[in-house]
Amino acid sequence: MAPACAAPRAQVQTAPPPPLAVPVPPPRIILPPDPALPAVAEVPESLVESPPPRPSRPAGARAEAGRTGDGARVSDSEAGERAVDGASAAGRTPAGAEPEDAADLELRRQLQRAFEDLQRVDYAMLSNDLKAQYDTARRFIVLGEQALKERNRLFAATLADKANAIASSLLRR
Repeated sequence: MAPACAAPRAQVQTAPPPPLAVPVPPPRIILPPDPALPAVAEVPESLVESPPPRPSRPAGARAEAGRTGDGARVSDSEAGERAVDGASAAGRTPAGAEPEDAADLELRRQLQRAFEDLQRVDYAMLSNDLKAQYDTARRFIVLGEQALKERNRLFAATLADKANAIASSLLRR
């Protein structure tokens, strides 16, 4: 019975299918722009929304933001860097400013945690690719703080998550 199952089969070769007929592309008619039409549509002023007014800082808060703990004067850019570095008083709001809500505080904690994780990384021992990741995480932290100041919580949350992910992966190396 075994030889009956092992009978050779005829192999049939078929001709390849004919190539597909590709249709001719439609003609393209490009008209020059009409000079009588305005280039940009004008939006009526009644439809334009004005941005909400930004709260101003009191004069005392401006002077306080530009001083270090020992009373020495620092520039505005240094004051911003010190705020990111954690050298400023965290959680303190100037007199008259609206208090931050729980979401802002949690985002600030996440950004602070990412910053603290980056502080524990030895930058000099990193490869060039990891140094680029480190610098990216630092930039995410700065941009996250800026987004919080501008009340863009969604962008700040995204940046905080990314900064934390990079910082924690750099810590494990």
